[in-house]
Amino acid sequence: MQARRALLAALLVPLAALAAAPRVEAVLCRKIVDDKPFDVTTTFPRDAAALHGHWKSKDGREGMVVRTVWIAEDVGKLAPPNTKVSENATRLGKGLTGTRGDYWYSAFSLSRPTSGWPVGKYHAEIWFDAELVKTLRFTIR
Repeated sequence: MQARRALLAALLVPLAALAAAPRVEAVLCRKIVDDKPFDVTTTFPRDAAALHGHWKSKDGREGMVVRTVWIAEDVGKLAPPNTKVSENATRLGKGLTGTRGDYWYSAFSLSRPTSGWPVGKYHAEIWFDAELVKTLRFTIR
């Protein structure tokens, strides 16, 4: 009987952990139109005026801090691998971020450097409080 309880507990803990993981839909795009992603892509030209993204989730909650971290994975000799380019944070709250039905959503962007984007591989991370919930990989050519 004790062995059954231990086995049941061992099986339920991973299931509970999976159920608790925030579900986030996110994309990168060329622009945001009416708070929605437009021209979804994973490749941007070197002269793009800005990089845009959009996320939505039912798992947000008022007061949660959502961070977007932009990382240059590999831009050759211009920067060490996995260099943080930028980081922005927003606290979820009515009027600060969007809600549509039972979803929280927000757009995020990064403006082009004066000299243009370095060619290479990048990613954007989306964090809900201290938990990484989505990684969006992209290339600049």
